[in-house]
Amino acid sequence: MGSVLTDAHREDGWVEGDAADFLGLDETESRLIDMKISAVLAIRRLRAAKGLTQVQLATAIGISQPRLAKLESLSPGVSLDQIMKALFTVGGSVADLVTFPPHPQPTPRTDQLSRATKAKSARKPVAKTR
Repeated sequence: MGSVLTDAHREDGWVEGDAADFLGLDETESRLIDMKISAVLAIRRLRAAKGLTQVQLATAIGISQPRLAKLESLSPGVSLDQIMKALFTVGGSVADLVTFPPHPQPTPRTDQLSRATKAKSARKPVAKTR
């Protein structure tokens, strides 16, 4: 039985997949990351809508501004507890976690793009003359 990546090879040599495939995440890990992303996007959106600075929100949560910046950039060291506390402090709710961001679908290359790429790669450098 082949791996996801092996099974996703296309005729043109490209491999299709997403971050979960690349990182070898199972469904539970993938959903947890989706939830964190949804929460962080909601935090940024709500903070901006309320006109709060990172310093103001960080103070309300009881963390430093650099820590909030790491939280908003989804740094791996940020706990889910801190993310949820920030979400609730800025006025978010569990409903903000329900709508996960869609997984991007690979876009097929058009014939025109494929031809242009092949034509460009087929060009030979021209020697410069004086």
